[in-house]
Amino acid sequence: MEVMEIRSTPSFEALQRAREPLASLQRKSEKAKQKLRPGSWQYARMEDTLRALRLIDCLLQGSADPSQIDVYELDTTRLTLNSLITIAEKNLEKTPTGTSQYSLLLNRLHALQTAQQLLDSDPAQG
Repeated sequence: MEVMEIRSTPSFEALQRAREPLASLQRKSEKAKQKLRPGSWQYARMEDTLRALRLIDCLLQGSADPSQIDVYELDTTRLTLNSLITIAEKNLEKTPTGTSQYSLLLNRLHALQTAQQLLDSDPAQG
């Protein structure tokens, strides 16, 4: 028997809590991008990350209608989110608990997971 995973839309409070850690990640990514060489694969990857974070911010604010977003853009955002979650999980494992860095990474991870839940709960996801 196949078990289907049911994903609910995150609560309004969860969406609001996710906004600041993701905005912080976006600011950090924009600063990092300035140090990268345009045309490099790192620059292109950072562009993808920033595009995904901007789209996620619009979705968290409710200012974007997921049904009006290109399926390719949603899929690319999902892939980027998965990558960011994996990176955050690996960094969290290496960071001592009780430190400010650990708290920052934990908040960022929860925010990324909330964004993923929001995208996965979208009935237009294809």
